[in-house]
Amino acid sequence: MAIVKLKIIFDDNVVRAYGNIVSKDPLKLNVRLPSTLPFNEAILTQINFFESGQNKIYEVKPLRYNGTTLDLAVIKELPAKTD
Repeated sequence: MAIVKLKIIFDDNVVRAYGNIVSKDPLKLNVRLPSTLPFNEAILTQINFFESGQNKIYEVKPLRYNGTTLDLAVIKELPAKTD
């Protein structure tokens, strides 16, 4: 499966982690995060990965985290940055 970069932005912190897509529908990532991470206080959560040779960026909402698998809901696709 695809390697995903997860970015969770808080008022005073940014948490970044890498993981793997376990399922696309529903969206689930296999990722290691602190179990006490206050997902509900995040300003923005997004994932970034390559699919069919294209960079994909999605704004997502964390639903559940069981210590290894993070369930997400896709909010919207964001435009890929061109450098």
